[in-house]
Amino acid sequence: MNDLSGFSTFPDPLHPDLMRFISYWIEKSAGRDMPSRSDIDPLDIPDLLPGICLLDVEALDRPACKVRFRLAGTRIRDMVGHDVTGKFIDDVFDPPTVEMMAANYQWIAERLEPHYDRRTKQLSEVTTAVYERILAPLGEEGKKPDMFFGMHVVSMQGAQPLNEPLPVG
Repeated sequence: MNDLSGFSTFPDPLHPDLMRFISYWIEKSAGRDMPSRSDIDPLDIPDLLPGICLLDVEALDRPACKVRFRLAGTRIRDMVGHDVTGKFIDDVFDPPTVEMMAANYQWIAERLEPHYDRRTKQLSEVTTAVYERILAPLGEEGKKPDMFFGMHVVSMQGAQPLNEPLPVG
């Protein structure tokens, strides 16, 4: 699938790893609004595992948004600076980041559409880290998502390696 026009937040072109991720999600959706958790096996896409996350949705209402990392790949650990598996987003991120993440989660749940996000962080005069993420809903047909399935990539513009955590969402 190369036509991303049905996804309102996606750029064209999309990073190749994100393209493979969203193609997998679409395949597993099998014409439904979203796949269920049982349709998804991250081991189907082993080379993408470092950037994969699975998030359990307990509540999406703000300010009491309760979303927990069930699975967080090593790339996410490296970006944040520590393992976030099993932690709620508000135990990991500052309140403004949690508020932005909660807004993204609600957007996804209302539209049942994957959401793309891109941020940059200037690391030096010549090096910029570019963070990109897709977060897609998982759940039963006719219901709100009970999980989110995500893929994160980080690329560098410039010559220096990434040596400090990036904010993720």
